[in-house]
Amino acid sequence: MTGSAHPEAGAADWRYLWSYLRDSRLPLLGCITLALLQSVSLLPIAWLIRRVFDSIIPSRNIAALILLGVEILVLNSVANGLTLATRFSALRTTKRAISAMRRDLAVQCQSLPPAFHDTADRGELHSLLVHDTELLDVMINALIANVLPSVVLGAALIALMAVLNFRLSCLLFLVMPILYIVNRRQGESQGGSTSPCVRALQHRSAVHAAENRSGQIPIGSRI
Repeated sequence: MTGSAHPEAGAADWRYLWSYLRDSRLPLLGCITLALLQSVSLLPIAWLIRRVFDSIIPSRNIAALILLGVEILVLNSVANGLTLATRFSALRTTKRAISAMRRDLAVQCQSLPPAFHDTADRGELHSLLVHDTELLDVMINALIANVLPSVVLGAALIALMAVLNFRLSCLLFLVMPILYIVNRRQGESQGGSTSPCVRALQHRSAVHAAENRSGQIPIGSRI
């Protein structure tokens, strides 16, 4: 079962994942803000390099060239520091969420009747508890540190482009849906099976829904 074939199940997966990140909304916002600051801190470097080639080198001003070199080094160090802070904050947030998820999974496994453990596939349980949650850890970290800041920064750049060149923005808006459809078709043709990350979310969503209905975990839903 894939998220594209069952959108309601996919939405339930994301809601369940968000339940572990809901208490970390401020750290998440901080991660996005740090990532945006890191991207913005690199913009003056391009202007400084342009100034070096346009005016400093032709005028043979050695002192100004050294000063601009120091400024570029400082800006690069600030960007690297912001990147390190973003990674640290994102890792701390994701590790807490994944630890809570693994703890809940372990508690539910221990609460299952002995008959389940006699027939269950221990390799699949180990894969669910360790490998699938590890892949979720990587996915969440990438979303927090890379995808979400890129989306916010991209939206700001698109708005700026719309102000500077409206015709070019209209052309971009016409091309983007086509690129999205082509990329989605390619992803569907290449992704023949459900990824372990999605499978982990689907397992947990099925168990969570079964608990809400009957208050007891059905054995068949975990095999």
